[in-house]
Amino acid sequence: MYRMGPLLLSSHYFGYCFILFVSYVHQVKVMSASPKWPRSQSKRSLNSPELNVNDDADQNISSSSSPSMNPNSLTSMRKKAAQMLSTDNLRSISQLPDGESEQDWVTVNLLEFFQHIMALYGTISSYCTPSLCPSMTAGPNYEFFWAQDGKKPIKVSAPHYTELLRSWVIRSLQDDHLVPDHPGEEFSKDFMKKISPIYKRLLRIYAHIYHSHLEQIQALDERLAFDISCKHFIVFSKEFSLIDQNSLAPLSDLIASYAI
Repeated sequence: MYRMGPLLLSSHYFGYCFILFVSYVHQVKVMSASPKWPRSQSKRSLNSPELNVNDDADQNISSSSSPSMNPNSLTSMRKKAAQMLSTDNLRSISQLPDGESEQDWVTVNLLEFFQHIMALYGTISSYCTPSLCPSMTAGPNYEFFWAQDGKKPIKVSAPHYTELLRSWVIRSLQDDHLVPDHPGEEFSKDFMKKISPIYKRLLRIYAHIYHSHLEQIQALDERLAFDISCKHFIVFSKEFSLIDQNSLAPLSDLIASYAI
């Protein structure tokens, strides 16, 4: 859905990415101020076509298909986005709101993180192909195999891994046994144990983008959006102990630079 040619990008598209991201941060703030955020509403968003990162037909985003952006407005948005990157700010919006259950909060934020990382990956998906990324790696020292339902882990290309992960996350989050559809319904006692692997695997997409596609992210003027999304994801994961230290290792240098 987000595939694009490298020469068909414009400042209009950059502004469009920032609009999407500022909207995402606004929704996080609304969630933090509104206990009992309807998880059923968020689950319905999993059917959004924007989550499909492997459409056969390329969709080139040009100035004719994306909203125009006043340069002054874009500069202002960049400044606001940079302010969002502060550790204190991200910790503040990650904390459990009064009156909210931890399971609900972890679920709703996961849905938002998932949609945003899929959007970010989609912008560089034309550079992440089976020939260019024959395995799911995070630098020279980390390679991830796909494993599911107790089967033997298999080596797959990075785009195939991402598509398998996307489908698995959607199935998992649409499972009412894992994520009850209505407020007041009880989560399973081992909910956090079951949700943690989803966070851990999503981190691998950030890690792959960082190690293999940072040049494209910077060329697309998306580095700030990537940093805010990735840092927020890590801050949130640490706040609720969702990812162990070993799983964070592929991004250790980036995490150190974030001073989390």
